[in-house]
Amino acid sequence: MGYSPSATMAAVNLSVVIPTYNRRARLALVLDALDNWNRRHATTRALVSFCLGRARVTAAAAQLLSAGIILAAPLPLGRLARGGCSLLANLLYWDGVAEAVGVDRLRAIFVRPLQPDYGT
Repeated sequence: MGYSPSATMAAVNLSVVIPTYNRRARLALVLDALDNWNRRHATTRALVSFCLGRARVTAAAAQLLSAGIILAAPLPLGRLARGGCSLLANLLYWDGVAEAVGVDRLRAIFVRPLQPDYGT
């Protein structure tokens, strides 16, 4: 894994949330979140970014996706239902990450470009 000053700063900011991890583990956590985020589909990133930090919007999106999944499942719309499931899972996952590390810290991770020296 390469060294990145900006990722190191984000890892240091996570020290409040994850006090038992050493510096290298915090850096690995930030880099993993960054790599995970950058590999998400553009639609997923747009939905999560729009909902991030907005509890009512997140709940409404989750309800809408759930209803769409339920309606599409028995029809020959399996691909649409799977896409809805993926969006819902990602929305809930990243909402949980935001709750754990804070919305501002997660947004800071989202805006960082993935660098070749990040080991990906």
